[in-house]
Amino acid sequence: MSDGFDIEFNLNVEDFMAFQANPNLATSENDTFLVATATTAFITSSFSLPINARSSSNSFQATDYVADASRPSIVDFTLDLNTGTVILTFSEVVDTSTLDVSQITLQDTEDGSQFLLNHCLHSDQSTGGDHSRADI
Repeated sequence: MSDGFDIEFNLNVEDFMAFQANPNLATSENDTFLVATATTAFITSSFSLPINARSSSNSFQATDYVADASRPSIVDFTLDLNTGTVILTFSEVVDTSTLDVSQITLQDTEDGSQFLLNHCLHSDQSTGGDHSRADI
């Protein structure tokens, strides 16, 4: 909370993923600073006065920081039998080099209580690095 008027906005997906892909950026209040150097004001007062710029040498330190405590989840997957690939799409950036494909099972029913067929995957070939999508 500040002594002034607050504006809250959501990061777009690209910006949000950039923070998640760089584990050394914005990890606490101590390394999270704002710079506003636009040649035209990115916001003005109700009297059309531009905000004062904050250069990289005069950046503004975060007064509060909330670390990411949300676990990623699979939000979509595609099985392509023409190419022999599985594409997993996650809710946020994940380190695909930690993927253990042998923990994935494909089955023929949603809840698994009445399945007739299933298959545990054995491949360990995936794209490496930090991504929100993994091609297996």
